[in-house]
Amino acid sequence: MQSKDHWERVYSTKATDTVSWYQEHADNSLQLIEATGVRHTASIIDVGGGASTMSSTYLITHKSQPSLAAYRA
Repeated sequence: MQSKDHWERVYSTKATDTVSWYQEHADNSLQLIEATGVRHTASIIDVGGGASTMSSTYLITHKSQPSLAAYRA
């Protein structure tokens, strides 16, 4: 089976929160971001995050108005 077919099957047959890599809260990732000292208004890309909750958690935690506005758009 090709990788594309495999992942399409996984994402079309399993609930997001039932796959082994799902994290309800990406605490380790958020702590690593904080440790970098990056400003809360900086752009961050969650590469390979899939159905990650990290970006919404980060925005809610920091209540960055420009970020929240962009998230809601």
